[in-house]
Amino acid sequence: MKRKSRESVTKGGVAKAKAKKASSKLADVAFYYPGPVWHSGEWIKNLLLFFDGIALLVPDYLRDKPRRVDPVVAEPLIDAGLLHVLEPEKMLDKDATRRLADVLVPILESGALDQLSKDGKFHELSYSRLGGFGDQALADDLLQRLMAKGLARATEDGLSIPMQPTVRVLVLVLLSQILRPYGPTLGLDLWPATDQPQLVEGLVEVLSLPSLPSQGQVVSFDLETVGVDLSRVPPCGGTLSPFSTFSRPSCLLRSGNGRRRSEPRADG
Repeated sequence: MKRKSRESVTKGGVAKAKAKKASSKLADVAFYYPGPVWHSGEWIKNLLLFFDGIALLVPDYLRDKPRRVDPVVAEPLIDAGLLHVLEPEKMLDKDATRRLADVLVPILESGALDQLSKDGKFHELSYSRLGGFGDQALADDLLQRLMAKGLARATEDGLSIPMQPTVRVLVLVLLSQILRPYGPTLGLDLWPATDQPQLVEGLVEVLSLPSLPSQGQVVSFDLETVGVDLSRVPPCGGTLSPFSTFSRPSCLLRSGNGRRRSEPRADG
């Protein structure tokens, strides 16, 4: 009798462990950078062949920008639960701000950015994406360092910072890596991906960094290899839509090396 009881407890424990493991599985999500919204909607649709959704780092005052800029793609994504909006006001905590400073300050002190043009239009970067909500003192210090080198200017609207375009991209590229460990708290495995690889290549050249393929570059290569182009598929086109009930037009399975391959769905 006691033995049976122990077996029952053991089976129950195994069942609970399996359920916990299943519920803790992270969704593979493409973490778009370097802006709050993509440049190519067609690229986003193709990206869904490889990931379970799209994540964007969007400050609160720009929260509706994806819908405003590209409603044809953004609205179906939102309706299908495939668009994850990450809030820098919450994600960039004290530790993340410190990590940003730990990388950015040495780059500034090295003089690698001194040759950048200070003329022309500066692009806005929200104060929240510089860590202003996580560690205001540290974010202000970063801002002062940038302004001292002419790479940023005083805010004009109280929400964003006019910043030299290349430096803005640098900050956002760094955040795409720094914020990855925060994904699991949201049930997400964040994979940085971009439809503007030329910007990253430009940074590599400016900073004299070794050129390594990013996840975004790997994804672009995969899309060309697979040969699937959904650019002409309407987001609400019935069973052909990549944003349908099944979320993808085909079943995507992981191959042995962790990459995904396309095979027909077993469930139709």
